[in-house]
Amino acid sequence: NKLGVFIDSNGKLKNVLIIKAFSLSFLFVIIIALGYLISAGFISERLPEDTADFIGVWGPSALIAIFATLLCSALMFVFEDKIIVPVAFLFVALYYFIIVIGTFLSYQADIRSAGVRLVNIYALPPALFGNLISWSLFAGLARIKPKRKK
Repeated sequence: NKLGVFIDSNGKLKNVLIIKAFSLSFLFVIIIALGYLISAGFISERLPEDTADFIGVWGPSALIAIFATLLCSALMFVFEDKIIVPVAFLFVALYYFIIVIGTFLSYQADIRSAGVRLVNIYALPPALFGNLISWSLFAGLARIKPKRKK
């Protein structure tokens, strides 16, 4: 039985954390994408558009990523198993690395750097802030409410 690692002798899943987090990561990607779709115009109108300016380049995507991350991390207060949210953000970071590697390998040398920069601007902030915020929140909640003994 090749699935013995995941399925016990009664036919039930042993640990569904990875499956739940993987599934939840798709919801996070949708929330982040909707955040960009809905608010990118609004935020970029209020921030400077100078592409040589750090805030002008990274500000809009970072703000959207922070708001989307806070919205996604709020699910930690809903789930009993709170570790699912930070693990889901690990999957978001994994998607970022896969997209960067795919972009790097797929494009010709003359446009490769522009493609990787574009991916970095829109995919790095959610991966970075998502993990930073969710793991910090998880650590804070774990300190406040110790795990129950079984």
